[in-house]
Amino acid sequence: MIQRYYDVVVLGTGLRGLLAGALVAKRGFRVLVLGQGHPSADYEAGGRRWPRRPYRFVAARSPIAQRVLADIALHQELRRRSQPLEPSFQVILPSQRLDVTTEPAFLASELDREFPTVKRALEDFHALTRREMAALDRALARPLVVPPETFFERRELARAVAGRRTGRDGQGPDPLGELSREHPFREVVATPAAFSVDLDPASLSTLGLLRAYGSWWLGATRLEGGYGWLEGALIAKIRAANGEVRASQRAESLEIRRGAVQGLELARTGERVGCRHLVETGSVEGLQTLLPHRGAELGELFARQGEPTPRRLRYVLHVLLRPEAVPEGLAPDAFLVGEAPGEVLGRLRLQLGPEDERHEGEPVRRLSVEVLLPARLGREPAALGRLRERVLAKLRRLLPFLDEHLILVDSPHDGRGVDDPRAAVERPASDPWSRGPDTMEAQYATPATGALGVAGLPLRTPLRGLLLAGPHAAPGLGEEGAFLTAWSAARLVDRGDRRRAFLRRPARFAKPTL
Repeated sequence: MIQRYYDVVVLGTGLRGLLAGALVAKRGFRVLVLGQGHPSADYEAGGRRWPRRPYRFVAARSPIAQRVLADIALHQELRRRSQPLEPSFQVILPSQRLDVTTEPAFLASELDREFPTVKRALEDFHALTRREMAALDRALARPLVVPPETFFERRELARAVAGRRTGRDGQGPDPLGELSREHPFREVVATPAAFSVDLDPASLSTLGLLRAYGSWWLGATRLEGGYGWLEGALIAKIRAANGEVRASQRAESLEIRRGAVQGLELARTGERVGCRHLVETGSVEGLQTLLPHRGAELGELFARQGEPTPRRLRYVLHVLLRPEAVPEGLAPDAFLVGEAPGEVLGRLRLQLGPEDERHEGEPVRRLSVEVLLPARLGREPAALGRLRERVLAKLRRLLPFLDEHLILVDSPHDGRGVDDPRAAVERPASDPWSRGPDTMEAQYATPATGALGVAGLPLRTPLRGLLLAGPHAAPGLGEEGAFLTAWSAARLVDRGDRRRAFLRRPARFAKPTL
C-alpha cells in the first residue's frame, strides 16, 4: 500500500539530482530527493574535514547554468561568492611550464616564452576557441532538450547550431592542425579537457575538446565554500519549495505497472512511495538493480543506443603540507604532465587549498591530486592500495622537499586509513562506510555519441515516467552538461504533467477588469 505520494522522485544527491530537484520543486511539483548512496561533498578523517574531490565552478559563464541558477533564485548569491581564477590554470610539462590566462598580453608573452616557433598558430587557436565558445553560448541560450529525440527537439537543435564550423556529430577540422601530432601544446589542451568531462577523453569530439578547454580557460571560477556550499544551497532551495531531501535513504526497488513507473520501496524502512515521475541521476548500472527484471525493461533503449560502460575512475589523494613545501610559482590549479601522458599516472590534476588553513594550531596547505584511472584498477584492491605511494613519487618531481614537510596523507577511495608520516602510523577513518572504490566517479565510454558529439543516452526511456538524467546524458559537457541535463529533465517533467499544464494555461476568455 502506498504510504506517501510525490509528483516527482529524484534518485541521487549529486549535482544533477539537486539541480533537477530544485527546478521541479520551483515549478510547484511535490518532490522527494533520495541520496541513493551518493557521498556528501566532504568527509572527516584524521581530525579534519576534507573535500571529496577538487572542485572549480567551470560552468560559470555558461548560459544554461546562468538560466538554471536564475530560475531557482541562486544566481545573485553565487555571483557574490565567485571569483575568477588568474591564471585560469597552469600546465607543467616535462620541459615547459605554461600559465593559461584570459589576459591577452600575458597569454601572448607566455606563448612566446615557451612556444615561440608556433606562437601565431597558438594565438589563432585561442581566437578560434573564443568564437566557438560564443557560438555554442548562443545555441545553449535557446530552450533546448539535449539529447533531442522528437522531431521538434531535433529541429530546434539544428536551428541553434546552424552554420557552425563542426558538423552535427561535433567533428571538424583539427583546431591544432598546424602542429605536429607530438607537439607538447596538444597536452596543454587535452589534459584540462580530460579532467573536465564525464566521457572517456579518447571519445571527445572536436567541439567537446574546444568546449572543455574553453570552459577552463574562460570560465574557471573559485567558489567561496566550494562544492559543499553549492550542495547545501541547493538542498535549502528544494526544502524552501516544500520539497524533501533524504540524503541518507535509498530506493530498494521500483514498482512498474503497465509499462509505467508507479512508485518505489525504500531500503531498511520498507516504506512505499508513489510517484508520477522518477528521475534517475546516477548510473544505469545502479538503476538496473532496482528494476523488477534487473534492467531487461531498458533492453530496447540499449539495443538502439548501446549501453555505456565505465572506462575511467577519478581517484583523489589529499596531501597536507607545511606551506614552505609549496613552490612559489605553483598556481592554485595546475596539471602535471609526464613524459608518457597515456600511462596511468601520466596526467595529474593538482589543486591547492586555501592559504589560511591550520592543523593542530600550525599553518598548513592542502594539495589535492586527482588521477584518471583505468576502470579495471578500481576492481584490483592490491593495485589500488599501492596507488598512494605511486602518486607521492610523482609529486616529488614537483615538490623536492615533500617528505620533510608532509603532515597527513589520505584518500577516500583506496580503503586505507589516514597516513601520519610524522608519527609513522595509519589512523583509521571515523566513517569507513563512506569510503572505498565505490565512491569514485566514473568517465564513460558510449557506443554512439549523440548531438554534437557530446550527448549520450536520451532522457526518455521505454518506461513511462522514468527519465535518465545521469552522467550518460551529456557526458561531453562535464559540469555544464549537468546543468543542461537537469534543465532538460525538468522541462520533460513539466510537459508530461498535462493536468498541471492545463491549470497553468491562460484563460481564453477573461472577464474585463474594472
